Amino acid sequence: MTTTQTERTEPTGETLQFMQRMWELVHALDVRSKRMVKSVGVTGPQRLVIRIIGQKPGQTASQIASTLGKHPSTLTGVLSRLQSRGMITRTADPEDRRRARFALTPAGKKIDKLQKGTVEAAVRRALARSDARHARCPRRRARPRRLASVCVIVIVSVYVIVIDRRDRGRARERERSS
Repeated sequence: MTTTQTERTEPTGETLQFMQRMWELVHALDVRSKRMVKSVGVTGPQRLVIRIIGQKPGQTASQIASTLGKHPSTLTGVLSRLQSRGMITRTADPEDRRRARFALTPAGKKIDKLQKGTVEAAVRRALARSDARHARCPRRRARPRRLASVCVIVIVSVYVIVIDRRDRGRARERERSS
């Protein structure tokens, strides 16, 4: 009996290829976020909210949501979880008691200062690699096309980092079980 291995085919056309890379990015960020929960104790979105509050303490949920481009109701769960875990404080706005303002606790500040083991660090490394590659790009390319190229390189770079770490982790597990 022979088994056939399915070859991965690239979709036809730049739009579908870009969408495929975007899906890979979303997947890679999700994988890294789950790994970050184990190593750091917060998800990627939670870390992002911590970073935003750390940059400007005293913001309202509406201000944080505006920075993220999200509706405030989207943040309710994230803010509640961070508060219950002692990462942020919620205090009533002295001018309007209906509004809450958020700040970091010492535990939140510790997460805010982290440089390694975060989704942000993986993206930062990927961007640094893409900046070096694109410094050599000809200037005559149209801006949207250059942006799309940078996005694809970032997506692939983050994906490669995530897959590389996953494979190294699996290899270590195999060594331990042998």
